[in-house]
Amino acid sequence: MNDWTVVDLPLRSDASWRRALEAMTPGADDWRHAQRQRLATLAAVRAPQAEVWSIIAALRERHDGRTTLGELALASRALSGAPAQLRGGALTRDLPEGHPVRDYVDAAFSFWKSFRGGGFGRVAAAHAGTPFGRLAAYRALLDQINHHPTSARSLTALQEFFQAYPEETELAYAAAHRLAQVQSWRAPKRATRAWEALAEAHPEWRVTAMRSAADVMASRGDHEEAVEYYDQMLAAAREQGELVWVDWRAKQAYTQARGEAGWSVVWTRLRGEALASESPERALLLVHAALQLGDHDEVHRLLAGLKLEALPPAETLGLTRALIGANLAREASPLLRGLLERDADDVELRLVAAAAAESLGRLEQAAQHLERYLELRAEDEVSLSELRQVYQRLFSLRERLAQGVGQDTSDRRHRDAALALAARWRAEDPDNADIDERCARLLFALGEADEAGRYLASVHERHPGEGSAHARAAELLTSEGRDAAADLAWRRAIAVEPTNPTWRLRRAQTLLARGDSEGARVELDAISSGRWQERFSGIVQQARSLRRR
Repeated sequence: MNDWTVVDLPLRSDASWRRALEAMTPGADDWRHAQRQRLATLAAVRAPQAEVWSIIAALRERHDGRTTLGELALASRALSGAPAQLRGGALTRDLPEGHPVRDYVDAAFSFWKSFRGGGFGRVAAAHAGTPFGRLAAYRALLDQINHHPTSARSLTALQEFFQAYPEETELAYAAAHRLAQVQSWRAPKRATRAWEALAEAHPEWRVTAMRSAADVMASRGDHEEAVEYYDQMLAAAREQGELVWVDWRAKQAYTQARGEAGWSVVWTRLRGEALASESPERALLLVHAALQLGDHDEVHRLLAGLKLEALPPAETLGLTRALIGANLAREASPLLRGLLERDADDVELRLVAAAAAESLGRLEQAAQHLERYLELRAEDEVSLSELRQVYQRLFSLRERLAQGVGQDTSDRRHRDAALALAARWRAEDPDNADIDERCARLLFALGEADEAGRYLASVHERHPGEGSAHARAAELLTSEGRDAAADLAWRRAIAVEPTNPTWRLRRAQTLLARGDSEGARVELDAISSGRWQERFSGIVQQARSLRRR
């Protein structure tokens, strides 16, 4: 039996592999390779187990009823859903007695059948020192934790795992996290002991462990004990040279236990250490913490002392986004200028710069950044949704400028720029009625009703046989207070789609809003007494409810 299965990275979608399989001969080498890649993809996306086992069945059928170790490894996440005919040793019958894979698979089937992990414990003992033994010991530990969460034996089992496998740092953290997670509310003291045990066995996890223990106690309102753990976390971070994050839970714990002065002492020391260090990342982390705490005065102090030129572009851009998100776009402006000087053609940077300029009321500058973004992305493949978002933002800016938002008067050149932008947008997104609706709304606002009507007409002229097209025009005309034109559009929607009562209901609602109860009743009666498809039952119920009022 061949042990190995080669997986191609990056993984392709299952749909692409299924399309490729259509041109392959079942059982051929390329077919088997494609099926194995599907297994890898399905494992990564946690696909339904039936999909996995259908592939295994096809592979076994073309391989004398056998499953290779590589195929079995890729399918292992779906062991709990294996069909009955593959249990009882069918998957591993070609492996000798005592083979670790055979023992492990048998233990897995036993576990899922009875939810008892004794089988994993036996595999761990029989294959101690091997990867299978370590993984089986971990599975046995998780079984103990999950099914006996408040038992003192669970903490003992955790410590025994640490002693038996001192090199397994990642699994050690995962197990401690799981034990603390299930005990945090039932037995918080035991949860903190799990974190203490991790810190003692694996000092490299000490900062994380002490922080997690502090968070457990802080969430329970035991601020005094939480602060003791936070103090240990900060001490370990200084000793190990690690970056440390403080949030509102830490601030609340210190404030409750030691008062505002106690928190001020902690924060002032952190600020001094961060600004005095040679690590701009440390000060940057503290800026993000101050932003989360909503302490803008501290943000200003940190920015004043931060060596901005030492920050890598990616971190600077992240800080800029965070400042804009906290309504501190003015503070972000120097960072943006420096980034644009480094790379004026960074497309993501242009989006961030546009957001900053808009928040400062610099609409023309924001529009220029978005125009430059579109120029830079002209040769790239951009998703339609992304393209629409940028055009919508840019048109909105042009629309506000055309209406004189933030200015004493409107400027016709902005009106012309908005309509020119709409023409470019329409060329790239030709069947998007939203473009003409936006133009019509702008022109109505500027008092150009005839021109607005021409744009609005294109909305329903593009799809004259669809009631929804006429309804869109009706909705806009209604919002503009053009009742006669709106009512005509509603009646057109009803005429082109008489089997859809939606437009009758919308017309009735509009008529009621205008005080025309008699006209509305005619439409409501037509809906209530008519025969409609089942999918319109909600519309009928609404009509009858309105009719009874």
